[in-house]
Amino acid sequence: MKLLNNYNKNVKVITFYKVVTKRFNKEFGLRDCKTIAIMGFKGGVGKSTIANFLAEKLENSVILNLDLYQDAEDFNSSYTINLSKNQKIEEIKNQNEYDYIVVDAGGFDDERLSKTQIDLFIFPTRTDYRSIKTTVDSATTILQNSKSVLKNVMFIFNQYESEKELNSAVEILKTIINLSNIVADDFYFFGIKKSNAVKTAIDKKMSIKELMSSSKLASHTYKSFNNMFDELAKEVKEIVEN
Repeated sequence: MKLLNNYNKNVKVITFYKVVTKRFNKEFGLRDCKTIAIMGFKGGVGKSTIANFLAEKLENSVILNLDLYQDAEDFNSSYTINLSKNQKIEEIKNQNEYDYIVVDAGGFDDERLSKTQIDLFIFPTRTDYRSIKTTVDSATTILQNSKSVLKNVMFIFNQYESEKELNSAVEILKTIINLSNIVADDFYFFGIKKSNAVKTAIDKKMSIKELMSSSKLASHTYKSFNNMFDELAKEVKEIVEN
């Protein structure tokens, strides 16, 4: 869901950039690979979990783990590449194997990210004022250093418990964005409701698909959780493809 759209002056430039990129890729038989960076600035916001579940829902995707403090192998993901300090994101992109690259980027300003065209920045946060403020402040720095032509930003309110809590968080986010120096082309938000499915999937090292197919009861119990990430993947694809 779009929050703000105050940067219409860039629309012509962005449209031209996208058209040229698509023509170039088509002419040389390259995939129009989209890069999605997920960044968490404090532990416990669910960054790596969201990265894994989102990558599972995106067709032909891979996770690049840039988080120095998180071993991607701790998660059940057959899509993960632990990128060494000397490897560049473009090296994976240029392999022409993937449609989506999900970067699990940690909470630091990695030079490799700033030099890469990021199609969507995702910043998970909790719903309280302090968490949202810290996330927006950190996101401001990341975006200022980014060389991306197009800067789309999605804030994910992770593990909210009620619609009232989510709506309140959205209003807080709007207020903080309007008072901050953050600059982007479009802002979006998405809510991931609290669910026991997350803990179960992590503890059992299961993908969403494996969790859903583990039993008839599980298929029913975790249906809304599965649908939630289907919807997130749909939103992400709409943003990066349009």
